[in-house]
Amino acid sequence: GKDHLTGGTGVYLNGSFNTVNLGLADYTRTIDKYENSGEDAPQEPYGAWVQGHGEIETRLGKMDAYEALKKCYGALGTHNICCKAMSTITPPGLPWEYLMSQRGEFCPMTDLLDDELTPDTWVKKIAKDLLDRAPAEKPWFMQVGFLGPHPPFINTEKMKNSTNGIEYPPAFNCSQMTPARQQKQRQQYAGLIEHIDTMVGEVLDYVEERGELNNTIVVFTSDHGEMLGDFDIL
Repeated sequence: GKDHLTGGTGVYLNGSFNTVNLGLADYTRTIDKYENSGEDAPQEPYGAWVQGHGEIETRLGKMDAYEALKKCYGALGTHNICCKAMSTITPPGLPWEYLMSQRGEFCPMTDLLDDELTPDTWVKKIAKDLLDRAPAEKPWFMQVGFLGPHPPFINTEKMKNSTNGIEYPPAFNCSQMTPARQQKQRQQYAGLIEHIDTMVGEVLDYVEERGELNNTIVVFTSDHGEMLGDFDIL
């Protein structure tokens, strides 16, 4: 989950400080999608994992994997090539709306990374690694926090193709986006959800391979959704 919801004061705290108090024996954490590529070199596990893949082939040619991540994701939704700024024309008077109306809510260019290097694929990998390290003779509890479909709504080519052409219900009471942009944003959101659905399925498949699925309680929940233009909130 989000580090700034884990206690203490302020935001952007390292949520791992609560692990001992919660009785968690093992963990791996990373930071928000908006913040994981803002430095010249990786500062957290996901970025380091991406960089470890070395040079990769992208639609812009060969480049270092972490450089491809930086180029598309940028820092806090800015300084990237994949997303465009999309601010409300007439803000509805919510203080957070100004902050959330930024780059990342609409990303017309596809990711330079493929599905195998996205943040949620990394989370799936970490979940399986944690299961491998769990003591076989003891019951276990595991919280798996997927980063998507949080902005930025960057789709891989595969995600884009999976929802391209599908028509979704339009935004309710929305004057801030054209109908065409509403559809594109919702397709991007759906593409991210489909990918997470696949990743959750792979984690559950792994639990089943361990012979533990019938003795495991699975709770699927989320901290929030996205407005996607409803009531003019982007």
